[in-house]
This record gives sequence, structure tokens and C-alpha cells, in this order.
Amino acid sequence: MLKLMNLLSLVTILLISACSSKAFYDNAQQNGKQACIEEPPGMYQACLDRYNKSFENYEQERKEVLKPQPPASPKMPPPPKIPTQPKTPVDDDN
Repeated sequence: MLKLMNLLSLVTILLISACSSKAFYDNAQQNGKQACIEEPPGMYQACLDRYNKSFENYEQERKEVLKPQPPASPKMPPPPKIPTQPKTPVDDDN
């Protein structure tokens, strides 16, 4: 019974958070469209176009941006070449 209550609570929280995200987005879109009224006539339509993206498209683009990127491997420079002395024959006559 306790597991069922926990599951129901989790589902409820997820549903509420999804609804509130959409409501927040819709509210922000509406406020943005209202702000477009202040734009000069030539800019009004361009301003409205910025706020005509659906919540579903917004979510899809957001997920793409937030997708974990593979860590960039640091490119190490190759080790420096150590100059070598030419080998000379050893003279043992001294």
C-alpha cells in the first residue's frame, strides 16, 4: 500500500510540474507578445514571430541544447624531440 501511495505521489508531482512548465511558457509567450505592442510598426511582426513557437517545439529544442555532450579530450602536444648526438667510435688507444 505504501509503494502505491509513493507511486501515485510521484506521478502527481510529474504531472503538475509538466503542466506548470507549459503554463509558465505560455505566460512568458503572452507577455512577450504584449511587449511587441511597444515596437515600431516595422518591427511589430518580427517581434510577434519570435513568440510564435509552440511549447512542443520549444521543449524539443531545449532538450537538444541540454543533451550531455561528450567531454572534449584535451589535445596534448606531442612530446618535444630530444636531439641526439651522433655516435662516434670510441678510441681506446690513449
